[in-house]
Amino acid sequence: MMTDTDITTVHQDFIAEDSDRAHRWIRRITSYIEAIVRSKDAQMIPTQTLASDISLVTLPVWLWVEADPKIVGRKATFKPGATNRPLLPIRVQWHGGTVQALGEGEHDLRWTVEGMGRSVNGTTLLTIGPETFEHQLLSDKRPSEDHRLITRLPFTFKRQIMTPDRMAGSMLAIEKMAQQSWWEFLTALERTLRECLERQHVSLMRDIDKTVTKLGPQDFGQALLDSETLDVMATEMTLGEEGEPGRSYLSELIDKCCNPQRFVRVDPQRYLYVEISRKAGSAVQQRVGDPAIGRKIRKVYADSGGADPEKVIALYREEYPKDGLSYKRLTDALNVIRDPMAEAARVDFQSLDIDYNGHSWYLA
Repeated sequence: MMTDTDITTVHQDFIAEDSDRAHRWIRRITSYIEAIVRSKDAQMIPTQTLASDISLVTLPVWLWVEADPKIVGRKATFKPGATNRPLLPIRVQWHGGTVQALGEGEHDLRWTVEGMGRSVNGTTLLTIGPETFEHQLLSDKRPSEDHRLITRLPFTFKRQIMTPDRMAGSMLAIEKMAQQSWWEFLTALERTLRECLERQHVSLMRDIDKTVTKLGPQDFGQALLDSETLDVMATEMTLGEEGEPGRSYLSELIDKCCNPQRFVRVDPQRYLYVEISRKAGSAVQQRVGDPAIGRKIRKVYADSGGADPEKVIALYREEYPKDGLSYKRLTDALNVIRDPMAEAARVDFQSLDIDYNGHSWYLA
């Protein structure tokens, strides 16, 4: 349990919008997740409950804490002139959900915070009555406009009984904000996905060139896929193969981000980049007929000096006995089909080295 010294009795410890302590991309993405999570929780409230004399209480989804260098590495690095480490989010799990419909009286709201190497439980006292109270946690601003970052959970706070009309308006506002956030989140992830597809395409092309066709670092072979094919792949992964966004890969990824346990051991930025990059790499390999273990096969082949297939299979099985390499997968990896319509790529391969903390493409 947190003590009085850990929690402020009035909820005033916010980070201002112009603060440089919170990563702007993570801050924006977590605002989308918060709106979607609140909508999911609000939908769990029974309809008959909303017709009673109650108050609709919205609770914070994230608690922002100083980054731990032992856990997040360079993300915890002090910025020039800063005296405090950057802030990263931890998911707050409220027993009963982040949106609750509660009647008049006092309520002990139990919460759990887990992540960034810490696990803490606590209780916040909520008082609901007919009086007019200051709303400290409810914001009617659109996602990513309200940049107050909650760094302490309040010891107590109060809410006013709501009229049925106001209750209905609040529920509608929560739903509209969630829909807008979902599409903005999808759009942000789509930009990341398209860049990952391009980079993974070039990375695979370069891997084949240097291990099979033996091109030098300054040489360029024919691209594997053309730009139109990569565009179709990105569209299908974003909007679904049948044009149903709710069933696409990125839609499933958004659902995963709403899982309370998703970011216990990793920050949202790194998780999303690694996950999308991995999926993009797999999609490119599948499109050109390259086995999932194609890179390992080609490395063993290159290290063997281009030995005959039987010897390559023997060497591979010795190094990776659990993969069960077959002759077909060997030939598929060494004879990846290049699209004849694809133009030769001219890419700076140094750009394939991603700096997770730099001002890179995926932070836009």
